Amino acid sequence: MRQLLNDYRGDQSQTSPRKLFFLGSPGAAVFDHHFRYSCTPFFQERQQELGIGLPEGLLLVDAKEPIACGPGDFFICFDPDESARALIEYYTSNIPKEACLLLNYENPVAYHYRKWRFESEILDKFAYVFSSAAHFCDGKKFFWIPAWNFVNDFETNKTIRALECLPSPKSSFLVVNPILTGLDVHRRRLEIISEFVAHRRSFDIFGHQSMLEHPLTQAWKACYRGALPFAPQPYRFEKKLDVFRSYKFTLVIENTFIDGYLSEKLAEPLAVLSVPVYFGAPDISRFMPELFEAGVINGHRFNSTAALIRYLEELSDEEYESRQRCIESHRSDYFALTSRYNIWN
Repeated sequence: MRQLLNDYRGDQSQTSPRKLFFLGSPGAAVFDHHFRYSCTPFFQERQQELGIGLPEGLLLVDAKEPIACGPGDFFICFDPDESARALIEYYTSNIPKEACLLLNYENPVAYHYRKWRFESEILDKFAYVFSSAAHFCDGKKFFWIPAWNFVNDFETNKTIRALECLPSPKSSFLVVNPILTGLDVHRRRLEIISEFVAHRRSFDIFGHQSMLEHPLTQAWKACYRGALPFAPQPYRFEKKLDVFRSYKFTLVIENTFIDGYLSEKLAEPLAVLSVPVYFGAPDISRFMPELFEAGVINGHRFNSTAALIRYLEELSDEEYESRQRCIESHRSDYFALTSRYNIWN
């Protein structure tokens, strides 16, 4: 995208500053967070190496309403909901197609109500489309980006204090903000969590209290620790990553189980050496076989949740430390590898 911004000349007669109109979904964080994948220091280092930033003289403008624009400007639409149709129509009608980009963080497999943004009527308005769904990308118009490269850092900064107040030994499991809908993948997440709760009482769940209103989550109450940053002591932390740092294992259940869908849910525990128990992309091992064979625990490889729980409970200290060493050896390479796929390269 940097090359597009630098190379596209547009209307050479335009005398006013050229503008980049950015339209984000409701509640989206600022442009700087979305485009600089700065969730952890690892990503900040990549940011510096890549020299990320807007070309000199390009003015960033919030496109939440129709604003005068023209052939010399750019339009970027990030993860819109259907209420953005009119604004998309306005900006793509006034700004040339070759200067319009669409960023789809989630995909229609996970969220049926977002299918409209994959309709040809919408896609045809943009020169390039970036998506977290690998199967959707052709390397010409459609490009793959790991979901966590879209993620802003306000989620990782939600919370708390007093890390030392956590119970010891730090061997509980953790689930943060499970999203409960009628969709199959999220129903599967609900089932997996419920099975863990039934088999292991030291399993800890964080998230909005509304999740307990679901009829199938009543058994979770004994394991529920609160919503960040309002969780009571001893479950209050300064940063979200400190939560993961306090647990041996982090249960990672992606929003969707499709090839190439890699979100911050996996990146965060890797960053702090909490061994992920992973349910997500079927092709996860292709990225770094060593990391996903000897470090991350692939939950899909077990015949049942009970078998997985039994494996975790019987895992020796030596085997656990071996997985940690593997993660420590390979996590930076994983971040570097997947960070290459971003809107700036």
